Amino acid sequence: MNKKKSIAVAIVLVLVLAIGGMLAYFTDTDEAKNTFTIGKNVNITLEENQWHDEDAQNILPGATINKNPTVKVDKDSSSAYVFVTVTVPCYDKDKDGTVDTPLFSFVGLDSSDWTEINTVASVDTTKKSITHTYAYTNGNNNEMKAVPADGATSAVFNGVKLDENLTDEQRKTADGTSIDVKAYGIQTENLGQTDPAEIFKLFTPAE
Repeated sequence: MNKKKSIAVAIVLVLVLAIGGMLAYFTDTDEAKNTFTIGKNVNITLEENQWHDEDAQNILPGATINKNPTVKVDKDSSSAYVFVTVTVPCYDKDKDGTVDTPLFSFVGLDSSDWTEINTVASVDTTKKSITHTYAYTNGNNNEMKAVPADGATSAVFNGVKLDENLTDEQRKTADGTSIDVKAYGIQTENLGQTDPAEIFKLFTPAE
């Protein structure tokens, strides 16, 4: 091979190597890290600071006993929508074999802050009781009222009154009964519901 051909081959090899290096892909990488913080849980406490066990002993028909169920949202909690159920024992007032008359009625029921969402409370004749469900709302507009952390609701009512029509015979069947109060709290956002009755249904699967 003469000198000119050798130089030409060398130039071609250099060009091939140069082009080969230029064929590398243009690449780049980047990364985004997003840190999420989850909101605080909902923590509530049911309080009855006017209730005293001794007041419920040996009561007579027509007597009123202080009882003021109030729901407090703990200071380390998220804000909450609040509900309260009150289950009252019943008796057979008409002596017809049907136990469907509540032993107690509510005194000082706060209808400005609490709305009964099952307006026709149903009597469970097997358990001999009636359950009322109340939502903490903005009055008559039927909108839930959020309770902030370290905040509290007003009392659902201030007392309960024993039916004045209770006879001595009926009293014997009513002794030892109790009024059961249960409070519910749920987060205020992303519920997919605005109606109090529909929001309360969200508790059903957990029970």
